[in-house]
Amino acid sequence: MLIVSEEVSKELKIMKIKDFIVEETPKLRADDLALTDISPDLRPIVRKALVRFPMEKDRLNAVIRMMQQDTARQQTNVNNINRLDRENDEQDIELDSDDIRLNDLEKRVDSLEKVQPQESISEAKEGKNLHLTHLEDLVLDQGYDGVVSALQYVNGVRDMLAQGGGKQKVTVKWDGAPAVFAGIDPSDGKFFVGTKSVFAKNSKMVKDKKSLDEYYAGTGLHDILRHAFANLKKLGIKNVLQGDLLFSPERPPETVEIDGENYVSFRPNTITYAVAADSDLAKRISRAKMGIVFHTTYEGASIPEMQASFGADISSLNNVADVWVEDAYYTDVTGSATLTDQENADLARDLTAISKRLSGIDRADFDKFRTDQDLGPMFNIFMNQRVRGGQTVGDPKSFVKDFLVFYKERIDAEVAKLKGGPGSTAYDNRMNKLKQTNQFIKDNLNTLYAMFDIYSKLIDVKMKTIAKLNTIQGIGTFLKTPDGYQVTNPEGYVAIGHEGGAVKFNERLEFNRANFMLPKEW
Repeated sequence: MLIVSEEVSKELKIMKIKDFIVEETPKLRADDLALTDISPDLRPIVRKALVRFPMEKDRLNAVIRMMQQDTARQQTNVNNINRLDRENDEQDIELDSDDIRLNDLEKRVDSLEKVQPQESISEAKEGKNLHLTHLEDLVLDQGYDGVVSALQYVNGVRDMLAQGGGKQKVTVKWDGAPAVFAGIDPSDGKFFVGTKSVFAKNSKMVKDKKSLDEYYAGTGLHDILRHAFANLKKLGIKNVLQGDLLFSPERPPETVEIDGENYVSFRPNTITYAVAADSDLAKRISRAKMGIVFHTTYEGASIPEMQASFGADISSLNNVADVWVEDAYYTDVTGSATLTDQENADLARDLTAISKRLSGIDRADFDKFRTDQDLGPMFNIFMNQRVRGGQTVGDPKSFVKDFLVFYKERIDAEVAKLKGGPGSTAYDNRMNKLKQTNQFIKDNLNTLYAMFDIYSKLIDVKMKTIAKLNTIQGIGTFLKTPDGYQVTNPEGYVAIGHEGGAVKFNERLEFNRANFMLPKEW
């Protein structure tokens, strides 16, 4: 457990009391947030500003105040990190002391938490939950602020796993497929099911046999959505939920033998899930026609305006035998996933080291790869390529060198497809782009080395938390191989931020490489 002095303990108690003091604010009506008179692209940010500043009657003023507040919070974060570094240098802290490690981390995280975390969900303009970012990729997607958010996420999970617990919410990432959306369309009050195409410009919502045949006749999704419509309708969903399909009549559970024991199993994608055949859970699964895990909730006045929030409350759904429903929240009723004092201290030390490394780099310099060259997307592509080949960052210097080779090959491939050869405008543009990128990397080598060193260290602390999360006892997870079933870990976990963002915690090399190679059957 974290050991603090009596004086600090009193201060913490005072802070906790203050944290619960909420000033009375006027309630906003639904009409105030409809915002039908402005562009749909602007509605989310204006709505967010009005909720944060309900006393502000002018919309523009509310948005400006929100932006000013967010900017001030970010500057406070920078100032606090710099101040803490000066204090640590003066005190000459020795990291050999577990208590000092934890106290130092607490101070740093307290200052970091004053900054509103950035969203870490890759979204369409409407704000739908279409893709989750890997924890370490926050660095490539958001730069300096991404590192700050990543530290907050890991520290939240550390706090949750430490003795005494914490406020961080974590969900288990089930390897289900395909993603299924189900709920009520606010425009007509009708129940629907669908895939991610529900939120496309030309929305595809299955509300009856006619729409099912119109959108999905002759595809592998036709029968899946036909059964999803018939069975999920029985649950009495009042809003819109997103889930991952685990099994259905097209891919029903089966009885298998693993290490001489009988299991009821289902394999929706890469991972095979197995439950002891003589258990009550296996009997429930065997009776069901469909299995699904819900993990995201949508709310809004219309489908295009809906906003995603991670987590799904399934307690109010109808209990029907035809559908086995799970939520994705991580629970450890045995206490086996609790960090020991030593594990807690070691993780705190690692986070503190990353924080100190970050604070030694100028924010503007750190973010140049995004502001000057917009190399973030290309770094992401290169990283995914390395994962497919069984590699991560490794040595930062070698990584940057390999990236330059990769980047040149990309440009060469583009040039080969051009109709005009050397001397054409398109050719010259690509050659100039290659030249500029090479020069940029040469001019910013030290910063890039530091950035990918931080990226690599974030992977290390992520893996430590995953190893602990994996110790919980639950449904068995296996990979089916030609030689039988091989025990594996769950696909991963999702850490949900206090401001609605979320990131993936998973063993990228183990799971993602297999996922890249696996042909989809849906």
